[in-house]
Amino acid sequence: MVVLTGNDYGKRHQSLQKLREQLKASFADASQAEWERYSASVGMAEFSADDKTVEPVFKRADQYMYEDKIRFKDKIGIHV
Repeated sequence: MVVLTGNDYGKRHQSLQKLREQLKASFADASQAEWERYSASVGMAEFSADDKTVEPVFKRADQYMYEDKIRFKDKIGIHV
């Protein structure tokens, strides 16, 4: 979990895209041994006016992370 404020919050979409690009590049780097490459699933959710606590925000982020995981596995041919 990462909590962003100020300028970091303002750049949240760009930061998420950059992170995804770095993860994709690492996983695809054939010059590295397979065990040296890494990947991760990420999901981002924002606190909305309807949220009374952080729990629904965490649940949405978790759902987005799970969806990212499924897309990644589908792309590389791993089916769950």
